[in-house]
Amino acid sequence: HYLALRFAKAMKEGLTELEDLGTVRLPIYVRIAEFAAARREKPGLSLTAYLADHLSLEEKDIPNLYELWHRYLLEGRCLVLLDGLDEVIDPGDRVQIGHCIERFVETLSSSPFGLSPEERTRDQSLNAARALAEGQFIIGAKASSGTKANMVTMSGGNRFIVTSRLAGYHIAPLTGEFVPCTLRGLKADEIRPFLECWCL
Repeated sequence: HYLALRFAKAMKEGLTELEDLGTVRLPIYVRIAEFAAARREKPGLSLTAYLADHLSLEEKDIPNLYELWHRYLLEGRCLVLLDGLDEVIDPGDRVQIGHCIERFVETLSSSPFGLSPEERTRDQSLNAARALAEGQFIIGAKASSGTKANMVTMSGGNRFIVTSRLAGYHIAPLTGEFVPCTLRGLKADEIRPFLECWCL
């Protein structure tokens, strides 16, 4: 939540760079356990389709949120926080969720990417959002006239963080370009300030 809060505050203040975190990106927070529960109700549900459904429901509180996150993802300007892979208890489910995450990240971290030839002939602003929600983007395709390719390249591309407790992670670890990092434990004199700042 710390990164989401920092980036959200920076965007509200109109900042484009943070000295310690670099380029400001739109934070998108996803609880992996909630995505797994949605897949049990809708087998085969992709992470992009889940995000489309989830964020569309939030529009009653934040107008145009659906269009905003689509546009920022297309432009490679998001930080997607996928939290709690370890909260998917069943090993088989965790493997499937891992594959969903890997496909999602592979598609949206590639730069450039675009639409199929048929979709390029339609209205781009509307159909780009629909195509992303339906998981229709393909890896390595050139965007029409290079516009999307240039935007994604200049922005540095989307960034992704997946969190998990160590326990059980080895059963179904993520593959591909993920770089595993382990947070060090808090020292005794760090615990109280942390709890007072973030939990109390």
